[in-house]
Amino acid sequence: MAACRRLLGAFALGLLFAGLWAAPASAHSSLIASDPGPGATVEEAPETVTLSFTEGVQSAANGIRIFDDRGRTVAGVGRSYHPAGKSELLAAGLPQMERGTYIVTWRVSSDDSHPVGGSFTFSIGAPSASNSEVESVSSRLVMAEGGDTTVGVIAAIVRAATFIGILLLIGSTLFVVAVWAQGPNDRRARRLVWTSWSVALGATILGYAIQGPYVAGTGLAGVADPDLWSQVFATRFGVIAILRVALLLLAFPLLRFLFRTDAPGGVQPAPKWWRLAAIVVGVALVATPGLAGHASTGMMVPVALVLDAIHVGGVGVWLGGLAMLLVALANRDDSVLRVVAPRFSQIARYTILVIVFTGLGQALRQVGAVADLVDTDYGRLLSVKVILVLGIVLVGAVSGDVVNRRWRLPRATDDEGGSEPHQEFPDGYELDAPTAQRRLTSSVWTELAISTAVLAITALLVNTPPPGEAQTQPFFATMVAETIEIETTLAPASRGKNELHLTALSDNGVPVDVKEMEAELSLPEKEIAPFDVELMRAGVGHYISRGLTVPFDGDWKLTVKTLVTEVDSQEVNATIPIG
Repeated sequence: MAACRRLLGAFALGLLFAGLWAAPASAHSSLIASDPGPGATVEEAPETVTLSFTEGVQSAANGIRIFDDRGRTVAGVGRSYHPAGKSELLAAGLPQMERGTYIVTWRVSSDDSHPVGGSFTFSIGAPSASNSEVESVSSRLVMAEGGDTTVGVIAAIVRAATFIGILLLIGSTLFVVAVWAQGPNDRRARRLVWTSWSVALGATILGYAIQGPYVAGTGLAGVADPDLWSQVFATRFGVIAILRVALLLLAFPLLRFLFRTDAPGGVQPAPKWWRLAAIVVGVALVATPGLAGHASTGMMVPVALVLDAIHVGGVGVWLGGLAMLLVALANRDDSVLRVVAPRFSQIARYTILVIVFTGLGQALRQVGAVADLVDTDYGRLLSVKVILVLGIVLVGAVSGDVVNRRWRLPRATDDEGGSEPHQEFPDGYELDAPTAQRRLTSSVWTELAISTAVLAITALLVNTPPPGEAQTQPFFATMVAETIEIETTLAPASRGKNELHLTALSDNGVPVDVKEMEAELSLPEKEIAPFDVELMRAGVGHYISRGLTVPFDGDWKLTVKTLVTEVDSQEVNATIPIG
C-alpha cells in the first residue's frame, strides 16, 4: 500500500513539474502569407482576409478578428472557414470598412493541437496611425488574446496525465498477463491497473473539455461552453479524444474479466479471444498520442505514426512493468520474485532496444543535421533526453545484475525440499533475499525517478517546434536607409517559392510614395551572383514579389534600391537565412 502511494505520489509530482515547465505551449504552425499582406496598403476595402499557414490549422468561429488602429473591435467579421477546404488556409468575410489602418489577429490550433496566435496590420487607402502606434496596440491585443495561464498549465498537466495513464495501463496489464500469473489476485496490482485506467479516462475527458478554452484563449469558464465543445469535436484532437474514450470503455470489460474473482480454480490464463481483443485495444490506444501529435504532421507521416505507436507501446511496457515490479517487491515473497524478476528483466532488455531504435527514427525525422542538436532548442532538449535515457539503461544494468545474483542462479532441489546453486560462485556474488530485494527496489525507484525527468523533457519537446519547422519561420526586418526605412517580409523564408513584401516608410512609420523600387538577391557563400527580383506595386510605397523562387538554403543577401525622388536614390541590404 505504501509503495503504491509513493509511486502515485512520485508521478503526480512529475506531472506538476511537467505542466508548470511546459505550459503554455509554443506554436507549431506559423503564418507564411496573408491577403492583404502584412503592412500592405490597398486602394479598396477587401471583402475577405485570408491567412496561409505552414501546416493545417483548426479554428474557432471567431478565430480571425479585426480591430481599428485604436484597438476597437470591428463588428460584422464573418465566421472563420477554410477556402476550398484547404486546412492550411483560413479566411473570414469582412464588413464594409472605411479608410485607415486595421489590425488582424488570429488564434487557432495547429494540426498537433497546440494554439497558434499572432497579428499583422494593413491599411485601406492610406495609414491612419504611425507604425509605432499601431505596433503598440497590436502587441496589447495579442497579449490580451494570448490565453489564460491557468488554463495552459491545466492543459499541460492533463495531457501528461493522459499519457502516463496510457503507459501505466498498457505496461501493468501486460505484466500481470505475461509475467505475473498470480498478479490478478494481488490487491495492489489490481489497484495500480484500475487507477491507471481511471487516470487515462478522466484525463482524456478533462483534456477534451479544457481544449476549447485553451485554443480559444478564454478562461476556465469556457470548460462549460457547449459551443467550444462542438468546435473541439470538429478538430483532429477532438476526434482522437473521443476515440480514446471509446477504446478505454472497451477495455473496461476486458479488465473486469482479467481480474474476475469468481474464476473456477482461482486465476486462469487469459483465453485466446481475450488476448486478441486486448492486443487490438492496446495497439489502438498507443497509437492515439501520435495521431494527435507531431507524428501526424510533417514528412513521412505513415512511417512516423507507426514508429510513434511502437515507441509509446515500448515505453508503456517498460514503465508500467517497472511500476508493477515495485508492487511485487512490496510483497517480499522471494518465490514470486524468482519467477517475476527474471521474466521482466528479459522483457525490459528487448523493450529498451525497441525504445531506443524507434526514438532514434523519430529524432532523424525531426532533426535534419547534427548541428541542430546544439544549435536549436529542440535539439538541446533531445540531447538531454538521450543522456537521461542512457542513465536509465545504466541503472537497468544494475537491476539486471541484482536479478542475476539472486534469482537467475541455476539451482537444484535437495532431498529436504530446499534449493541451492548448481555450482560454486565467488564469495559475495550470490545475494540473500533481503539484500537483493532492497537493492532492486532502490534501482527501480531510481529508474522511475529518471523517467519522470524524461517525461518532463518529452513534454517540452512536444511544445517545441522541431528544427525543420523553426527554420521556416517568416523573415521580418526593417532596413534603415538615409531618409526612409524599408519594412521587409519574406514568407515562408524557405527553399522554393516565397512571397516578398517591401514597404517604404518615413521616420514616423507612414508609407512613402517612392518613384521606383528595385530588389536583387545573391548568395555569396555559394558564389551565386545577384539576380533581379520582379516587383509589382501594390499600394503607396508597397511592392510585392509573388512566387519568388529561392533555389538553395543559406544566408541570402537582399539588396533594395529605392528612387525616393528624381535625384535621390537610396540602397539598403539585409541577410535572410533560408532553411
